[in-house]
Amino acid sequence: MRTGWLSQAGLILCAVYVVLATPLLLLWYFTDNVKASFTYGSLAVFPAGVLLAPFRQAVMDWPWLNTFPGMFLLNIVLFYGIGCFITLVLKKA
Repeated sequence: MRTGWLSQAGLILCAVYVVLATPLLLLWYFTDNVKASFTYGSLAVFPAGVLLAPFRQAVMDWPWLNTFPGMFLLNIVLFYGIGCFITLVLKKA
C-alpha cells in the first residue's frame, strides 16, 4: 500500500522557495521606495517571469499572471514540478 502521493522533493523545493521569496515579497509590499519595491518583487518572482517571457499573449489574456502574487503561485507549481521531475530521474537511475 502506498502511503504518500505527494512528491517529497517537490514539497522541499516549494518550502525553500517560500522561505526565500516571502521576505522579498514582504519587502516589496512594505517598502516606500518604488525602485527598491519593484526590485524585491522582481527577484521574488524571477523563475516564473523567465518561464512566461516567451508567452506574452498568455499574460495579456490572463492578467492575474502579470501580478506578483499570481507569479508567486505559479512559482510554487513550477518548483513542485521540478521536484517531481528530480524524483522521477532519481528513481530511473
